[in-house]
Amino acid sequence: MVTVPKTGADSLIAGLVDDLKIPQTIDQMIYWDETQCKLSPGQRIKALIINVLTSRRPLYQVEEYFRNRDLENLIGAGVKAENLTDDTLGRGLDKLYEADPRQVFSTLALKIIDLEEIEFKGLHADTTSWSLYGEYGNVDCDFDITHGYSKDHRPDLKQFIYGLGVNEDAVPVVGEVHSGNMDDKTWNRQFIPKLDEYLDKELLKNVVYVADSALVTKKNLKEIRKQGELKFISRLPNTFALEEKVKDRAWEENEWQEIGALASGKDAASYRLQSFTDTIDEHRYRLVVVHSSKLNGRKLRGFKNQLEKEKKSISKAADKLAKREFPSEDIAFEAWNNFLDEYESDYYPLDYTIEKDRKRKKRDGPGRPPKDYVPEYEDFYRLQVKISSPNERAIEKTKERLSCFVLITNELDDEKLSDQEVLLEYKKQSSVETSFKFIKDPSFIGPIFLERDDRIEAMAYLILIAYLVYAILQRRVRNSCEEHDKPITTAGGVKTSTPTAKTILTTVEFAMVKFIDDEGNRGFPDNFQPEVPQQIIEYAGLSLDIYLEVKEEP
Repeated sequence: MVTVPKTGADSLIAGLVDDLKIPQTIDQMIYWDETQCKLSPGQRIKALIINVLTSRRPLYQVEEYFRNRDLENLIGAGVKAENLTDDTLGRGLDKLYEADPRQVFSTLALKIIDLEEIEFKGLHADTTSWSLYGEYGNVDCDFDITHGYSKDHRPDLKQFIYGLGVNEDAVPVVGEVHSGNMDDKTWNRQFIPKLDEYLDKELLKNVVYVADSALVTKKNLKEIRKQGELKFISRLPNTFALEEKVKDRAWEENEWQEIGALASGKDAASYRLQSFTDTIDEHRYRLVVVHSSKLNGRKLRGFKNQLEKEKKSISKAADKLAKREFPSEDIAFEAWNNFLDEYESDYYPLDYTIEKDRKRKKRDGPGRPPKDYVPEYEDFYRLQVKISSPNERAIEKTKERLSCFVLITNELDDEKLSDQEVLLEYKKQSSVETSFKFIKDPSFIGPIFLERDDRIEAMAYLILIAYLVYAILQRRVRNSCEEHDKPITTAGGVKTSTPTAKTILTTVEFAMVKFIDDEGNRGFPDNFQPEVPQQIIEYAGLSLDIYLEVKEEP
């Protein structure tokens, strides 16, 4: 018998892709000639999805990767690695681009959300950048690979932008690819009017659009008002004077609603809230002031740096002042008042002393003084500034203020959306960051070895499709763990009810099959222990047959 080494993750991904009807949906949306193609565009995209989620090989190495894989199980009877050359896969990307990859991804996402019966209250939106090496602009394309604000901290590289909207489980609902110089404020303003293209009107009416503070500009708020019933939650940026005003009001009124911790763990922050209504451009909004028991690390570092710089500035000015000589005590005192006007600090109390001293007056006239010369002396005054120990009370008070932020929503009815629900929904904004972690994870997404802008755009959307599969796998297994009240056992014997899809794929990585007869039927080796993979496969809504079946001939 011939044993066929095969990564179990390949068959799991292939089985899930088929279960979600991704190849069929793609083939229905893309024009292609069945008589001229060994593999349909959907099957080529399927092969690339498997590649992204398992090996992250560049296009020119995918053929080599599949030489050691059971392609009849993964793709279809009669398929060989020679059918998956870089030219073949590149033409698959071309077909995807011609069909409008944004529309293809949107259709897939909405069909899968309907198929999986995914409900969501919030649509969490944000952008990230993808940096590229090389020169681009060789094809007339919908987006420009160009310089812009780099979230990868690589301003020297050209880039494009991902815009993504996900639910609280980080399942992508809508996704877009844009030019590298698009900023978050502009993206929100252009994205909001297109929401009714992506989402059913009834669904859109019940969804809350959640985004970071880049959403809140006067132009964007006006765009939201045009959408009628669209509700939003965001963070009010400090570019609005209203932000500081409403925080001051909260501390003055001091009528906090204690919420407590929103996460488990002894170090979890506790929250308290106060809400007010106020106007921006004559339109009313609810402003929820949130106080956290834990100061954000970035803010704390910034405040410590501010304290250090302030002390250095005061010390330097005080040393310079101490070297000056004043002809009278009144003039020295005036200098102290001027110093205090410029350097008075809430954190470093300042005091002063004026000391009288004498010095020899300079003699008039040239030459050496005569023997009977009696020197004259004059009085002068020095000003010494004393910097006292830091005012810990003032420092702690500022830390408390820095621990506050303001959320803004146009939902004024707190019975429909309470203050606590506003905070909870905003905190779920981390789900979109989870999505970006996949897109930036070198375990899955390596460098894009493509030269043409149109293929890069198509590949960017293919990565979103691969992430959609990844997110559905994770959601299915986690929901099954909750439903069965039983964790899965992952690689290394670790039990968990909230595995990442990456952990799931790693756990099934070494599943193998073998040919059991000359007709090509497959079975598991005698030493194959299916308990762990079987539980995962079943929790993913599939069966062990995904390893053994041969797909129909393309």
